[in-house]
Amino acid sequence: MRWHAERVKPDDGDDPKLRHLADASQWRALNAEFKFFADDARNIVLGASTDGMNPFGNQNTNHSTWPVFVWMYNLPPWKCMKEKYIHMTMLIQGPKQPGNDINLYLGLLKEELQTLWTTPAKTWDASKGEYFYMRAALITTVQDYLRYGYISGQVCHGYCG
Repeated sequence: MRWHAERVKPDDGDDPKLRHLADASQWRALNAEFKFFADDARNIVLGASTDGMNPFGNQNTNHSTWPVFVWMYNLPPWKCMKEKYIHMTMLIQGPKQPGNDINLYLGLLKEELQTLWTTPAKTWDASKGEYFYMRAALITTVQDYLRYGYISGQVCHGYCG
């Protein structure tokens, strides 16, 4: 979980290559704005994604299922996108797509993340043999263009998209 902080970076000075999200401006901005979060490398930086699908495999719109996945960016790049480190946090079922109402469901995830931000969880660090108070921050969401519209509450299709 501390790989992003303890990794060996190339000796290229100001290396512009993005090898991990920890090299990105979003991660640096998070650490600059919230020093208390950056002080402990064991705090979790998360990404999330959702997309609709029809579980019955046909192309009709009789049913819609929206899994919401969350993953940890603290891990090395060859691990953080592996199946065993990606967690399905929510499954939105319905006869139709949630549309802009998806924010009602995602509000539950937001509440959980807000709790981890304001009231850190006492967590055991097995490698150091000590407890620490863990916080979590959602730094990215990954969607296709239409899902981006649903998540952000914007119109992304039709004449005014």
